[in-house]
Amino acid sequence: MKANNPMILFSNSDTHPDHESRPAWRLRAGAAAAALALLAAACGSDAAETAAAATDAAADAPADDAADATDGDGAMEDDAMAEDAMDDEAMADDAMDDAMADTSHADVTTASSAVGDILVDGAGLTLYGFTQDRDGQSVCNGDCAGIWPPLWVDGADVPTGLDPDVFSVITREDGSYQLAAGGWPLYTFANDAAPGDVNGQGVNDVWFVVAPDGALVMDAVEVEADAGSDY
Repeated sequence: MKANNPMILFSNSDTHPDHESRPAWRLRAGAAAAALALLAAACGSDAAETAAAATDAAADAPADDAADATDGDGAMEDDAMAEDAMDDEAMADDAMDDAMADTSHADVTTASSAVGDILVDGAGLTLYGFTQDRDGQSVCNGDCAGIWPPLWVDGADVPTGLDPDVFSVITREDGSYQLAAGGWPLYTFANDAAPGDVNGQGVNDVWFVVAPDGALVMDAVEVEADAGSDY
């Protein structure tokens, strides 16, 4: 009798240690490789984004610094302009103080004229009194004061060197101070161009030169028909 030789059949899975078929094993290996590739790509994308963000930040930093510097320069320019404005204002104040100082000492003297001795200012210009002024108060303001400039002083005290029995100081409506003589606030006349001019004498029968004792001198002198004053 012939012996049976049993044939031992091996499946394809027996050829791989994990007992998987070759096609299945290759599929799994391919999937793993694909997953690794995707992971690498994702990591690469994150790295790229991180690098891009760093680049943008680096690019923005100089611009921000420049903007900050510009703002700083603008603030410095504003400060400089403010200081210049303050300097200009101080200079204007000094100029006004100097102008007031020129008259504050009220260098009033006497001079001879066609109507006798009269009061004149430091420049030799004739001083006048206005009969519309009452009780030592000036009513010549605005346009009137432009034609008949008051003899200003810088304080309420009679300037040194002047006789307080003749001279006094009044306060004008704008708060400034004006010298008076014999109770009459003193003015010059815009149409007197030089010492000795008495073009304001008798104008409108209300303006008159002032004697050294403070009295108004109302002696008539020839006055031009148009003396250049409506006051």
